[in-house]
Amino acid sequence: MTDLPSQVSLVPPRRNKGLILIAAYKIGQALLFIALGVGALRLLHKDIQDELTQLIDHLRFNPESKLINFILVQASIIDDHMLRRVSAVLFAYAGLIWRRSGPNTSPCSSQPPSCHSKSSKLSAGSLGSGPVCCY
Repeated sequence: MTDLPSQVSLVPPRRNKGLILIAAYKIGQALLFIALGVGALRLLHKDIQDELTQLIDHLRFNPESKLINFILVQASIIDDHMLRRVSAVLFAYAGLIWRRSGPNTSPCSSQPPSCHSKSSKLSAGSLGSGPVCCY
């Protein structure tokens, strides 16, 4: 019996909801690191200690607190060069997370045709000499 177009199943392939949830989490994490990198770049050429003092006043924290004084002293150490380095690291880490959460992140997802034949299986003595195949 031939398959007529009306008999062909149009059901999409089943996806693992757990993997989709993990990928969404990783993409959200990457977007957070991008936002932190942009925030670090926006603080360039500004006095970070003054910005933090305004934030502390706005949030109505006690400016005489030991923790607040420690944070303000540490903020006075940060300069523009350090902010550029921090933002570069944040962008690089976001790119790494973004790449790892996208499609085709598995080395087995795009196997060469030689991996599909039985003769190309790696033996224990030939690690690193032949194609890498996932079974």
